[in-house]
Amino acid sequence: EKVKSVLNNSTEPTFIFVITMENHGPLHWEKVTPVESATLFSTPPPAHCEELAVYARHLRNANTMLRNIRSHLETITTPSWLCWYGDHVPIMPQVYAALGEPDGATDYFIWGNRRLPPAEIQSPIFIQNLSAMLLACSGQNTTKN
Repeated sequence: EKVKSVLNNSTEPTFIFVITMENHGPLHWEKVTPVESATLFSTPPPAHCEELAVYARHLRNANTMLRNIRSHLETITTPSWLCWYGDHVPIMPQVYAALGEPDGATDYFIWGNRRLPPAEIQSPIFIQNLSAMLLACSGQNTTKN
């Protein structure tokens, strides 16, 4: 709601950087009921993977926030871009013991409410290059004169 409010009251180009702790741990402090777990998984997770259910709950909440922001950006006339990324994989040692260690990579995406200009898309990229890719997608010149 804060992002939507700032955008609605902006009279000039605006950069908003939001950090959410929604998917962040420690996950073992929370519990998920069997009923809620059934809404998060099509099949029950293996034993000792309770943190996975908590993480899935937080992913669902973060996705709701993301969907709300994107929906709002679709309604405004100002060209707007949304970049979403994770800074690290979740810390879930018991889950990884049961299911295997992740490779450590996190996903990202760039979305615009207008047709994006052609940009060289590199996947995977280093996080320090993501802002340059966002600027390239938005048509901004990232080279120094």
